[in-house]
Amino acid sequence: MNDRLKSYKARIAIVDIFMLVLGVGMIIWGNELTNMLLKIVAVIIGICGIVFLINFFINKEKDAFSWFVMVLGIVCIAGAVLLFVFAPSIISFTVYLLGTLLVIYGLVDIITAIGITRHAGGYWWISLIVGLGAVILGGVAIYLNAIGYNTVSALIGITFIIAAIGGIANAIQAYNGKRRILKALKNAPPPPPPPPGAAPASESSDKKNDMEF
Repeated sequence: MNDRLKSYKARIAIVDIFMLVLGVGMIIWGNELTNMLLKIVAVIIGICGIVFLINFFINKEKDAFSWFVMVLGIVCIAGAVLLFVFAPSIISFTVYLLGTLLVIYGLVDIITAIGITRHAGGYWWISLIVGLGAVILGGVAIYLNAIGYNTVSALIGITFIIAAIGGIANAIQAYNGKRRILKALKNAPPPPPPPPGAAPASESSDKKNDMEF
């Protein structure tokens, strides 16, 4: 149980904070942020492709791996150009992808709330409700994007924030539950002493072994 709580808190520290920042950014900048991120990814992929091609041409000995690097470089450059040019169309696909991820993330929060934080005590049902909300809003985002509404980016940002808050709430509940468990173990009364005349367990075991010999 302790290892599961530590692993879950580590996931919260990375994923939920990133989702919170990304959600705020999508509310403020909307489609512009998504378009910018895609173009940045395209530039990075294109640079990688150029590096692969340069490495192929400066390498005098051409083996099978060198030709593979050359082909990979061409594919990276072509993919970068397509990504940079068709970024608006890819944004629509990205919204579908993010909406799906939100549904999955909400399901993870629901499972975590029921399977982990419920046993730690506290208001675990808050995380459960937030997870359900993330699943619903993720599905709504997919639907709105399908019918062409331009408010999808803001909705995705809101759902990212809600999902992140749910994960943070789960982490807080898990941490508080761990503290309560440790406190209960610390304040537990010591075991009662053995009755008068009874030999300690170690002495009884030694006597039994002597008798067997």
